[in-house]
Amino acid sequence: MDEIISKISGNVQRFYLEDGKEVAKWIYKDDGTIKKEGKVINGVVKEYFSSGKIQSEISYKTGELDGLYKLYFESGMLEETGTFKDTLLEGVYTQYFESGDIKLEGIYKKGYREGIFKLYYQNGKLESYAIYKNGELDGVLRRYYESGPLGIEEVYMRGKLKSIKEFDENGNLTRERVF
Repeated sequence: MDEIISKISGNVQRFYLEDGKEVAKWIYKDDGTIKKEGKVINGVVKEYFSSGKIQSEISYKTGELDGLYKLYFESGMLEETGTFKDTLLEGVYTQYFESGDIKLEGIYKKGYREGIFKLYYQNGKLESYAIYKNGELDGVLRRYYESGPLGIEEVYMRGKLKSIKEFDENGNLTRERVF
């Protein structure tokens, strides 16, 4: 299969083969729809920074997001990766700091956050830990100080905040509320 290269200018995305031949054009409209002209896009589409370095690799199936995608920093380091299934995020999702360390990790199911999501500080310490069900917070959400100790603990049920506890950096409870 030929490599497909994409370039975006304003609200128009053009798709080219390696030889520079335009094979498709998508026009993004203000109402959120896309007018697709030309060849149906199948396979991995690559975009490049003006420097020539890879910016993204995104999989399409019959013109829709489907399969692995990767976004890159201009340095060449991986910025984000995940998988689409029928245009919705599905499975493991990861964001990275430019250093290569993990920034955010979690799982999507049918486009919604599902299960545990962890966010990290650049120093590698846990910034927050949250549990989701069907895209809503459902369970404990913990936020930590950059130095490591627990700062806030919130409990959610189906997206609604039920209780909150706040702690100082020494671990002392400073405030507690139940809703």
